[in-house]
Amino acid sequence: MKDHLLATIVDLLESEGIDSLAIRRVTEASGVSAPSIYEFFGSKDGMVEAVCLEGFRQLAMSLNEVKARDGRGRLEEMAVAYRRFLVGNPELGKLMLARPVSGFETPASGRGDADAVREAVLGSIRGWIAVEDLSLDAVDAAHAFVALVQGLAAAEIASRCRSRPHVHLW
Repeated sequence: MKDHLLATIVDLLESEGIDSLAIRRVTEASGVSAPSIYEFFGSKDGMVEAVCLEGFRQLAMSLNEVKARDGRGRLEEMAVAYRRFLVGNPELGKLMLARPVSGFETPASGRGDADAVREAVLGSIRGWIAVEDLSLDAVDAAHAFVALVQGLAAAEIASRCRSRPHVHLW
């Protein structure tokens, strides 16, 4: 039932925006009672946290599907997978990355998939730096990579640039 609820909440978020993350609206859309929702999530904040972590789980799965194992090819495939996720899930991406809910922060505990996303990007950056024999700080390069992909996805979502199935970053 919790998986059904999360799927329903993500669908609501994508179709109706952040304001749809209200217990009453979720009960209407899911057919699950408010007491059951509180039992699963504890509160509205707990529900938002669970949806955010579900987003990181989905993003981690997308990044794990990247086939190239090292260097530039891996980074290009990761950029395409990351972008595809963000463009395909714009409201979920905003919840995960822009934190539009006042006071909400990704939790310090239970961040497994958020950490997996971070490590996938950082590991790929480290691999690229090693293959290309570059003298870059991996963390700084990873931040730049994520900012670039998120910025391009945001521009695409806002219809400022045309969608491309593959983007050459270098």
